[in-house]
Amino acid sequence: MKNRWIYVLLVLAIILPLARPLGLPVNPTRETEDLFRMVEGLPAGSVVYLAMDFDAGAIPEILPQAEAVFTHALLKDLKVILHGLSDQGVLIARDSLHPIAWSLGKAYGTDFINLGFKPGGGIVLRGMTADLWKTMGGVDIDGTQLAKFPLMQRLKRLDRSTVALIVDFNSGGSAMAYRNYVSEPTGIPLALGSCAVNFNVQMPFYRSGQYKAILNGLRGAAEYERLLGRPGKATSAMDAQSTSHALIIGLIVLGNVAYLLGGRRTDKPKR
Repeated sequence: MKNRWIYVLLVLAIILPLARPLGLPVNPTRETEDLFRMVEGLPAGSVVYLAMDFDAGAIPEILPQAEAVFTHALLKDLKVILHGLSDQGVLIARDSLHPIAWSLGKAYGTDFINLGFKPGGGIVLRGMTADLWKTMGGVDIDGTQLAKFPLMQRLKRLDRSTVALIVDFNSGGSAMAYRNYVSEPTGIPLALGSCAVNFNVQMPFYRSGQYKAILNGLRGAAEYERLLGRPGKATSAMDAQSTSHALIIGLIVLGNVAYLLGGRRTDKPKR
């Protein structure tokens, strides 16, 4: 088989499942189920804080996680705060998550809000536990006064009495800042949406109970979509991965069978 036909088959194996998901089985892990149960168990009206701490390079893995959890929270009539220690993450959220909320009939400032980005890392988070409005400069991502939003009237600081859950979707080291400056001092449960490459690094903190749940890269997003019963981007992408991997394995097997049936070449090339 000529190389160009292999590439054609590989392109088809990727594109077709993306266009029409196959729904191949993805068995949710305990780490994913823990987060789903936490969101599912919150009373309507509870506030969930979703931290958009990833950049454009992590969109394929992290954004589907954020979309699935954001959708779940709004379907449960929870209130959602979007914020980030990454300047890119909050902009990605504005472009991707806001339309999801509007499609579900949710209102900005009442059902969800995007607080944008403020530089400072852990210092910003510590300030938010004391006075969120002051730390954020009194405005949201678009510069609108927080006092104009009904949701913000009940959220003057990050503490256990106002925020029921924090989920940090991160592609770097922001999880440690949320753990040290917010979760442990205030008692707010902390869960993570992690890139697959960082998953094993975060697992000891999950096993110790410091992180209540972890989503593992694109697979974690697909698992969450399955639990939610709303297949999306992650499910399609996992199907594409599975079909392309199956094709490559099949071609390797076919090549070896052809080699064995054809016999080993013993003739030496002419000089």
